[in-house]
Amino acid sequence: MQELLDRLRFFKAQAEEAYSRMYGAQAGSDLAARYSDAKESLYEAIALARRLGLARETKRLTSRLQEIKTVFAASSQASPPRRGVSARVLRACAGPDAKASWHAA
Repeated sequence: MQELLDRLRFFKAQAEEAYSRMYGAQAGSDLAARYSDAKESLYEAIALARRLGLARETKRLTSRLQEIKTVFAASSQASPPRRGVSARVLRACAGPDAKASWHAA
């Protein structure tokens, strides 16, 4: 059980790291790769949380995944093409408490 909890923490950390890298990512394939990394890690974390019977954690992770999808959608609709996603866009899409709620568990 401890091993699964450690893996859950690992995937959550990987997702957060990938999301943080979205801040400086160039629009296009670089941004899409960081987004894909974040989604993949969150999908793994969600599956582990479900397997462990952690309903609140599953819900929290699913909400975080939706936040990241919203950020990516908003950043990919921006025009003209930019070198990276601005912190302002990410904060506006994710909301002011997104990081706090992400680290709550």
